[in-house]
Amino acid sequence: MREDIAQSGLSPEGTWYDLRGSGSSEVPVIMIHGVGLDHTMWQPQMPALEEAFCVLRYDMLGH
Repeated sequence: MREDIAQSGLSPEGTWYDLRGSGSSEVPVIMIHGVGLDHTMWQPQMPALEEAFCVLRYDMLGH
């Protein structure tokens, strides 16, 4: 089992990101929101996914 990951912040370009997970999978899950939405649309899925995967979600600038 890998150690827990919990990191969020702003990139130098101003993109907000959140990286979380404690899963042992080598395959990351990248959550990309639709036009007019933001990272919060994925909040209901996060608890289940971060148990099994390293999950990255971010806000796409201009969308």
